[in-house]
Amino acid sequence: GRLRHIIDSEIKPLITDSYYLADAPYYHNIGDVLIWQGVCDFCKTLPGKNLGTSNIATFLFPDLPSDTTILLMGGGNFGDLWRKFQNFRLEVVRRYSHNRIVMFPQSVWYEDKSLILHDKAVFSTHHDLHLCARDQISYDFMKENFPECDIILVPDMAFFIDKALLQKYQRKTKPGRKLYLRRLDKEFDEDTSLKRMCF
Repeated sequence: GRLRHIIDSEIKPLITDSYYLADAPYYHNIGDVLIWQGVCDFCKTLPGKNLGTSNIATFLFPDLPSDTTILLMGGGNFGDLWRKFQNFRLEVVRRYSHNRIVMFPQSVWYEDKSLILHDKAVFSTHHDLHLCARDQISYDFMKENFPECDIILVPDMAFFIDKALLQKYQRKTKPGRKLYLRRLDKEFDEDTSLKRMCF
């Protein structure tokens, strides 16, 4: 409840009119599905109208009223680890210079340091860009490298999932049982194995 309140008090005041969700996570990643559910539950509390929801493949850069806020997904794809999402984000910033843009809480990762300067050059051109970080390291990085933007430290949007929805799927299990969720994408760590995990 405390984390949900922080999200509500920090992000909701930025979205005062209509909004458009530009990059819904229509792909297989259970963490992003949870974040998406939190975003959906959050949007139900907004006063304005949702003008549409797309993902990066179906967002065709429509003409939007200047008072419409463009919402970008949170998660862990800010930087160059998943560059296609960052490139999409940059293109939205370029094309919608007269719209407020709010990015839900993200974590940052850059391997190619030259891309930081490239991204900074794009972000610095926008007068109403609000970037949310979901951890202190990402927040500090954004504050240092994107000083022209409004940078906000906010909990992950998964914390905004409606409690009633979570309780609906809650099941009682035998004590000591564990669920292991193994990634199969580029973020899978080869050095991690069940045998080496200590609990």
